Amino acid sequence: MKINYLFIFILFLIILNILFKQSNIENFKNEKKNILIIGGTSGIGKKIIPIFSPDINNVIVVGRKNIKHSNVKSLQYDLSKKDNIDKLYNYIQENFQNIDILINNFYDSTNSEDINYQFNTNLVNNLIINKKIYTLMKHDSIIINISSGVTSIVDSVDDFIDSYNIIKTAIEKYTKLLASKIYYRKIAVTCLRIDDSYKT
Repeated sequence: MKINYLFIFILFLIILNILFKQSNIENFKNEKKNILIIGGTSGIGKKIIPIFSPDINNVIVVGRKNIKHSNVKSLQYDLSKKDNIDKLYNYIQENFQNIDILINNFYDSTNSEDINYQFNTNLVNNLIINKKIYTLMKHDSIIINISSGVTSIVDSVDDFIDSYNIIKTAIEKYTKLLASKIYYRKIAVTCLRIDDSYKT
C-alpha cells in the first residue's frame, strides 16, 4: 500500500494553520485536544495518527478492528450499522464530552457489488456521523472529511469505482453545505481530495 507522505505533511500544515488562526498559540500548546479519527485502523487514517502527537493529545481511533498504537484509544465499531454510530456518539459524550478535531476517513468497501449497501453505508451513514459528532464540538473545532481524486473522473471505470466516485462527490458537496450550516458556531469544515485514496 503506497501512502503519499507529502499529503500527510500538507495535512499537518493545514491543521496547524487553522488552529493557529482560531486559537492563541500558547493555548494551543498547553491545551490537550480530543481528536477523533474515523477509519483509522489502516491506510490513510492510520498514517495520520502520529501527526497529532498521541502522547500529548487524546487521540481516539475508530475502525472495525483495534489498533496497537501507544497512547491511542482504539474503539472497535462497525459503522455500517447505524446503532453503532449511536454507541460511538454515546461513548464520546460520556468519556470525552467534546471533540476538537474530527478526521472522517470512513468508507466501507465490503459488499462492493451491492449498490444499496454502498450508498446506505458510505453516504447516509457518513452524513449521520458528521451530524452527530458536530453536536459535540465547541468553537474553534475542526471537521475534515476525506474525498478522492476519482471525483474528477467522468468516464465509467467499473461499478465499484463508479459508486465510489458518486459517493465521494456527494460528500464533497455535503461538506460545503455543512460548512455553511454551522459557520455561525465557528467550526471549521473542509474536505481533502486525495488521489488514489480508494487504493488504500
